Formats: sequence, C-alpha cells, structure tokens
Amino acid sequence: MTTEEQLKTVERQVDLAIKAGAKIIAQSRPTDPSAKGYFYPATLMTGVDHSMELMREETFGPDV
Repeated sequence: MTTEEQLKTVERQVDLAIKAGAKIIAQSRPTDPSAKGYFYPATLMTGVDHSMELMREETFGPDV
C-alpha cells in the first residue's frame, strides 16, 4: 500500500465482508515481518457479493 489510510481501508473492507458472511480461504504470509511500510497479505475470499464494499470500490488492495 502507498499510505496508511489505504491499508486501513482494505482492512475495514475485509472485516466488513467477514461480518457479512465472507470467509478468507487463503492468505499469503509476509516475507519479512520487520519490513517497514504498509503491507496487507494477498487475500483470497469466498462468499462475497456485490452488497459488500470490497466488491464495489476500487481500493487497489490485495484482496479478491
């Protein structure tokens, strides 16, 4: 991510999708947990639909 705000947006969208019934079925692990920056693991989800913000908004995050 390029900014902390963008990272928080992706985190919020994933959290909201999970609360609405989506599930994370695969997620990458960081290669270097001590790396500085705004990182979110590549995330594959199921049970998503177009009522969820992460399906409607272009957040440029690593979630599908």
